[in-house]
Amino acid sequence: MNILENRLKNIEENKRENIFKHRMKSILRNGEKVLISGEYEFDTFNFNGNLHSIKIEEEKFTNFISSYNCKYYDILSTIFDKLKYDNYKFLDEFELDEYIPSKYSKEYMRLTRIIASANSVKQEKLPEIVKFKPVHYVRKKEKRYDGIRLYVSKDNSGNIDLYLIDIYHLALNAFNSKINKYDLDGNYKARENFNKCISKIADKYYENKK
Repeated sequence: MNILENRLKNIEENKRENIFKHRMKSILRNGEKVLISGEYEFDTFNFNGNLHSIKIEEEKFTNFISSYNCKYYDILSTIFDKLKYDNYKFLDEFELDEYIPSKYSKEYMRLTRIIASANSVKQEKLPEIVKFKPVHYVRKKEKRYDGIRLYVSKDNSGNIDLYLIDIYHLALNAFNSKINKYDLDGNYKARENFNKCISKIADKYYENKK
């Protein structure tokens, strides 16, 4: 078993240890009209073996980082430390992003191919996926938060399973305000040679475990 496989095995075996409890606003919309509004209570956030990096060249997606001294690593390490150890007020810093493209669009099909590949499952076997993004004040305080998205599934028992960590907003093509257009090619090209896996974040969770 290689180092990455061992890390992911440990994450999976210990996924029930990172427990917290919150209520999230659940909204179903038709355009601007709110059809259903309610609250969803969740108790556990399961890393689900997905605290690691993947690169899918044909989809122009990566969540590798440039080094373990970069700001992205510090940010992700802080987020997952809170999820692991603290009674983290997750919804003070993250919000449910209601925008998911139409299921018939090329954008949606690309997104599900990426998530399916990251989890080694067929697209049709994926559960319903929702997306969390950092709230506005967090993104404004640190610009590197702007691209972070956590793609998760949720169930009626209060479990949230992590399916994909998107660091650079590459899972869905983001609008680049600097050049005033969508620029997936440029965003991917700037990071395609990064080779440091974020699974290193999990090392400290198990090194001192008896």
